[in-house]
Amino acid sequence: MRTIICACLLWALPAWSQSAAFSDIMNNALKENKPVVISFSGSDWCLPCMRMHKEIFDTDRFRQATAGYGFYNADFPRRKKNMPAEAVRAVNDSLAARFNPEGKFPFTVVISPAGKLIHSWEGFPDSGIESFYATLQTIRNDYGK
Repeated sequence: MRTIICACLLWALPAWSQSAAFSDIMNNALKENKPVVISFSGSDWCLPCMRMHKEIFDTDRFRQATAGYGFYNADFPRRKKNMPAEAVRAVNDSLAARFNPEGKFPFTVVISPAGKLIHSWEGFPDSGIESFYATLQTIRNDYGK
């Protein structure tokens, strides 16, 4: 039942919901052998992060381009009212230490279900949104071959 709820959270809600625990997302990725996209963002202070979510992550085009991926938003807000629970902050800090030690924002990574870095993007995609989508589709198509 937990897997069904997790799957519904991942696909029915906006792609960057923090309502699903990172461990659940990774367990699902392992079970289905699919990569995971992690967005490092500052939702209440980073203007490029806000732009990236609005123009890329929160679009139907992005959801189509990333069908077959898991998703997680490692958010680092500054305002107290926007702070996630302590357990979520600990997970986000751990992910940042591993994949984003320089603290770049926005920063997006694709990892394997085993946690191996596959690809990363710093900032808003300079090569254009379509190139960003194409890279995600190529990764998905080549994954597991």
